[in-house]
Amino acid sequence: MPRSDETFQQIRDDRRTQILEVAKQMILEKGLSSIKISDIAKTVGMSQGLFYRYFPSKEDVLITIIEEATTELKEKASIISQLKGNSYEVLFGLTEHLIENFHENPKRNQLIRHGLAYPGKAQDLANEASTLLQKQIYEIIVKGQNDGSIVKVEPMKLVVIYLSLMQGLASSLYFFKDYTDSNFPDIDTILRTFKA
Repeated sequence: MPRSDETFQQIRDDRRTQILEVAKQMILEKGLSSIKISDIAKTVGMSQGLFYRYFPSKEDVLITIIEEATTELKEKASIISQLKGNSYEVLFGLTEHLIENFHENPKRNQLIRHGLAYPGKAQDLANEASTLLQKQIYEIIVKGQNDGSIVKVEPMKLVVIYLSLMQGLASSLYFFKDYTDSNFPDIDTILRTFKA
């Protein structure tokens, strides 16, 4: 019995997902500049020519990976507008969501970092998501300083501290998972610097 168009599309989608998963792992292990399309194709079990039917270049693979990662990050960032309470409570809720996200997918943050390091569209996508998050955190901090729930320190310095803490925690979960999981600080401890 011949295969239907839906079956062919499912096979194609599965193969594309397989390419992306292999590429993610290779990027995390070696960095994009150290891998070749032939490496990805060989690991997936396909010819280089077949690879090109899915992606025109390894940069396009990275762009697709970064698009997926930043879309998820933007969706998480949109949660901010739905959080209730004073600004410290909103920052607490955002931190809770981000940490949950780090635990669910510790690789995502590292892949976005690779996107930031690679000039072109991938870098633009990663910068766009980072800028959105940075802007939202800045607005929460300024509002919190006005409502008295967040300490009065230069807002951009607090943004840098916050993003550095989040980046450090995300990296620790990726690189030192067992140690970090068993010693992960609670959100009150993480945000102690910010509370007025």
